[in-house]
Amino acid sequence: MKASFRLLAGANLLLLCLTAAMGTTVTGTQNFARHFMLGILAALFTCFVHVLVFVYFMVQDKIVKQSILHHGLDASFAAMVDRLKARALKLAMLGVASMVLTTALGAADGAATASGAHFYAALGAIVLNAILFARHDAVIRENGELFTRAFGAT
Repeated sequence: MKASFRLLAGANLLLLCLTAAMGTTVTGTQNFARHFMLGILAALFTCFVHVLVFVYFMVQDKIVKQSILHHGLDASFAAMVDRLKARALKLAMLGVASMVLTTALGAADGAATASGAHFYAALGAIVLNAILFARHDAVIRENGELFTRAFGAT
């Protein structure tokens, strides 16, 4: 999962940066359609990456609980996996919320928010998601170490 996640997170950050760069070229209707479509794609892909990480932790939680129930794994591992899953959920929801806010401001930009709120929200979302992806990576690494202790392999 580590390599796959890093690839998806890197691609996502590049897409977010490309979308923001394209947004700076929008003047009136010129380049608007490209930026709009890239924005929708970037928002959906960001949400996909965050949700994928959370689903990964849901599966890991299920594996541990089944191993406790059927194979005698120490029950203390369930609490540890639950804590990691809760951390992953908090990180994922922050990432999704940043995309919802940014796309909502983008949809309203020009109509109600001529202040550039969408631009600053987009920059903030890029930085926030970079931080969140780094935190996700750390939680995934912790989970790998936990699984090594629990099962002897990742």
